[in-house]
Amino acid sequence: MSGWQRARRVAGFDSFFVWYTRRLVRGNFARVWVAGVESLPAHGGYVAVANHHSWWDGLIPYLLHHERERERPFAVMMSDAELRRFPFFRFGGAFSVDARSVRAARDAVRYAADEARAGAAVWIFPDGVLHAPSAPLAFTSGFEHVAREAGVPIVPAAMRFVFRDRQRPEIFVRYGEPIVALRGARERTQACVAAMLAEIDRLLADGQIEQRFRIAVSGRAGVDDRVALAPR
Repeated sequence: MSGWQRARRVAGFDSFFVWYTRRLVRGNFARVWVAGVESLPAHGGYVAVANHHSWWDGLIPYLLHHERERERPFAVMMSDAELRRFPFFRFGGAFSVDARSVRAARDAVRYAADEARAGAAVWIFPDGVLHAPSAPLAFTSGFEHVAREAGVPIVPAAMRFVFRDRQRPEIFVRYGEPIVALRGARERTQACVAAMLAEIDRLLADGQIEQRFRIAVSGRAGVDDRVALAPR
């Protein structure tokens, strides 16, 4: 079935789902690190644009958003097929897009612009489908139309999921400086996200990541932590 679905926010859902998402993240990841949070606009809505490499990509921004700016509404664009698989995400601000239907895609863009214009942080993953971390970015232009129609800035964001010296992987989230939605914004946003991903990779390779990122969420102790503490 083609079409799209709008969010259906339910009072009290966010309090429960933030708690549940934090529990999921803490149980599956060693840490979530962030950098560049000062780039997020202090007031009004914006369109956040990020790479899309994992099933967790919508949940991590949702958790970080509610940890820092819960007064600002949150919205995230999902594929229509995925939102039909997980319909409860609608209660937390998820809405869908079906790229197979021009009309549905146009309606989803208009809805996203209405959300951003009303002050929401609207997250969009313009790769469209999951890509391997090593694959080059290939952003579609829908987010540019959303930001231009809403008259809000675009905030580029980069996410890396990395195994290092811990039992569980770590997540690195980097926000970039806002971009005005003028002609060429898609290319500039894609280049910025690619540059931030390369920066994360470089800092990891040089062992300097902890100097630029701070811990936003710490995971529960894993086998590695318990073994390290055993001799003490």
